[in-house]
Amino acid sequence: MDWRDVTCAVLDKHYDAIYGFTPTAFCYFLPGIFSAGIRQSRPEMLVNQGLIMTLDRGNAPASWDEFFSARWPKLSPQECEATQRWILWLDEFDPPPIADAALSRAYDTMGLLAHQTGATPIAAWSRKPRP
Repeated sequence: MDWRDVTCAVLDKHYDAIYGFTPTAFCYFLPGIFSAGIRQSRPEMLVNQGLIMTLDRGNAPASWDEFFSARWPKLSPQECEATQRWILWLDEFDPPPIADAALSRAYDTMGLLAHQTGATPIAAWSRKPRP
């Protein structure tokens, strides 16, 4: 299936498919999932809740499980920013289909991932030798 062919009907029927996707398939179908919900104004879909649940975590990479680590960090900075825009879209609804706190943490997690290549890990700092 082409990611552009993903519909809300397919997602309603296979809402838990994201958990069975390989990391490559997850990244491939993610734009289709976002687009389908936006096109049909369906923020309440279970698949959306599942995606936010996978992003609702602490920002410390040590807290990231294998499922998360194998998928979300593979997104480019632009894809992370697109995900943040999708999260903001979910938050536009009153009431939002997902708790504000979860959306906020998911947004922050995507911000961290968008800038992951720009950060220098503290362990990578080298000290100049003393004379």
